[in-house]
Amino acid sequence: MSRRNLLIWVVTAGALAIPLAGLAAGTALTMQIARETIQPDVGSAVYPAVRGPLAPEINVELALEWSESASVLSPAWTGTVTGVSIVPGGTLTAGDRPVHIDNVSRIAYHSAAPLIAPVEASSPLAWRKIVIDLFHRLGHQGGETSRQPFATIVRTIAQDLGVPDAQDVDSFDPAWGIWLPQESITIGRHLPAIGAVAPAQGEPIFETPRMLETIALSDGSPPVVRPETPLKLRTSGVEIEVTEFPITDAESLMVLATAVGADNPETLPGKIVNESFGEGWVVPASALLIGKSDAYCIVIPAAPGTQAEAASPDAAVTPVSVISGAPPGVAWIAGELPNELRVFSHPLREDGKLACPSS
Repeated sequence: MSRRNLLIWVVTAGALAIPLAGLAAGTALTMQIARETIQPDVGSAVYPAVRGPLAPEINVELALEWSESASVLSPAWTGTVTGVSIVPGGTLTAGDRPVHIDNVSRIAYHSAAPLIAPVEASSPLAWRKIVIDLFHRLGHQGGETSRQPFATIVRTIAQDLGVPDAQDVDSFDPAWGIWLPQESITIGRHLPAIGAVAPAQGEPIFETPRMLETIALSDGSPPVVRPETPLKLRTSGVEIEVTEFPITDAESLMVLATAVGADNPETLPGKIVNESFGEGWVVPASALLIGKSDAYCIVIPAAPGTQAEAASPDAAVTPVSVISGAPPGVAWIAGELPNELRVFSHPLREDGKLACPSS
């Protein structure tokens, strides 16, 4: 291998090995520059450099993983749906009355397990506590006492719900309730329709929404390593700070899930942006010379109009610092450089005495 070819191989390999502070592959801005602007003069090894802000962005495809939806099930309902006061995306909390069957309100309650039989004064204490909790949630005070027996509590609840002949009931009918597996639950799809037959026992009243669990990069996307400063992920009209993939923090997942709505897409296009870069120059990676102690320099033609295959003895060997994050094939540099910067690619001086000085 000739000395020139060896120098070319070392320079190119070294430039491509520059650490990618947050981005391991090409960016839209600099790849466009590389395609459209970094072009050599015809018959020459001299390239124009481009100056500007370095805020790289990379196009990615996101892979979204969703949980399965769950159903809130009907007790032993019969009759016709006469009212619905919940909407998809809303929240249902114990004590709310979201559905009306034959003009009787049905009240949500939370417990370890749903009620399976009428609750009366002789029922287990745990069951009676559920009913007393509903009594309080409806705005009433006190509990089960000799002056306020359990039957009185049940009749007060029945009156509030609109149960016919409420003054005569002695037990809480499980069909008056809607069991929730937790205190509050988010409403999803498949709500009952007013005028429809009420869902029978064990049929869904509504589904909870599928929850976004992770945001990852699909197999076809360029890799992204953990950056020193957070990146920005832009997709579906929202921006999320990213420190690593997959994304699992609840706040970021909620932001994106809200943005995409109930469609639950499995993939989304996005952009990853690194805004921590300053201003610099974009040059071909092959324009870099590497000296001792990882010092870098470029070779600037002696005059703006220089047309040459090799640098003349009066070409300027100029030290530069390399800014990490550039895509393959180009380098980002900074230094005391002229406004109209032109550089030699694969620099080799005519007298063979070209070297990058150590800093």
